[in-house]
Amino acid sequence: MRAEGFALPRAKVAGSNPVFRSNLGTRVVAGDRQRDANPGSFGPCALGETLRSNVVEDLDDRPSEHARHPARLGRAALDRFDVPIAPRRIVVPWSRTWLPEPRSCASAPVGIMLPNYAPLSIVEQFGMLEELCPGRINLGLGRSSGTDPITAHAIRHTDEDYPALLAELLAFFRGGFPDGHPYGTVTAVPGRGAMPEIWLLGSSTYSAELAGELGLPFAHGGHFAAGNSIAAVEAYRRSFRPSAELREPYAIVSAGVICADTDEIAKRHHRAAYVSTVFSLSGKPGPLLSAEEIETRPPGPWSRAQEKFVTEVFSSHIVGSPSTVEAGLHALARRTRADEIMIATIMHGYADRLRSYELIAQACLTGTWEQAEQVS
Repeated sequence: MRAEGFALPRAKVAGSNPVFRSNLGTRVVAGDRQRDANPGSFGPCALGETLRSNVVEDLDDRPSEHARHPARLGRAALDRFDVPIAPRRIVVPWSRTWLPEPRSCASAPVGIMLPNYAPLSIVEQFGMLEELCPGRINLGLGRSSGTDPITAHAIRHTDEDYPALLAELLAFFRGGFPDGHPYGTVTAVPGRGAMPEIWLLGSSTYSAELAGELGLPFAHGGHFAAGNSIAAVEAYRRSFRPSAELREPYAIVSAGVICADTDEIAKRHHRAAYVSTVFSLSGKPGPLLSAEEIETRPPGPWSRAQEKFVTEVFSSHIVGSPSTVEAGLHALARRTRADEIMIATIMHGYADRLRSYELIAQACLTGTWEQAEQVS
């Protein structure tokens, strides 16, 4: 695939961190991306929380005593979701608070829906983050708006061809515009020469094939498009062309996961998230409700069409006790042949979300934080 006017330049993939294998044979990720474990958070606001308290908790999603593995603390790319999640724009001074410490093995991945932003703006902001913490920033790029048409219009979403936008972004990072290109005189400061590790994000085979042709790593959104996971990873591996920076294909598949001490408790949390999501999509936007609130409050709005959609999405989630979740992640790894499994947890309550990650780490992961520090 080629952008209008010039071929897509190949992106450099930054150096890797120490690898700690899980019991799955596939690396396990929580949040957005990690070689093994990342007690990060998808960060939905629960009833009774403010956006500020949610952000503070999200920044505090650090490895706990039972899940102290090298962490990548993820920020999702959702430009509209009726449960408040995160700012729509990137704010570099705020972002500095969750950048990994220089001596840690942590990385900070961020997913961006590229058509919602000017490529130069992304390059300068993420160039700054890369300068502040070199080699620790992962930039995931998606091609959809990630939202509804009205919100897409409000944030000036462009219908410009995605490969052209991607080519422009990479050229600003690398200074690779062809002679005579009008942007050839524009220098991204910071940005040029400070490109973070770049991934392509997708829920179908389109971005998978593009990532393969460019020799870039690929992450599939299996937590909401699980039916496409196998086809997308197969398309990526089939189309992969080795580059100087990435010789072998490397794929992540995400999964919605909730883990609790028993199957019954986990299913109760999952049911609450399901009902909250249907309520929000049926015309009553609001915070994520707890299981107790779902069971005691009057029924909310309920669209049959939205119920069908949410049921399809949530049906692929892996929910249960540590042994149930471990078995589910094993099966997902076998089916998709993913190099990493990324865990996205939509669950009421910060403490319960963190506990979910702890139980997954205990069940699935090997290695320790101390070992990782020694390697680094």
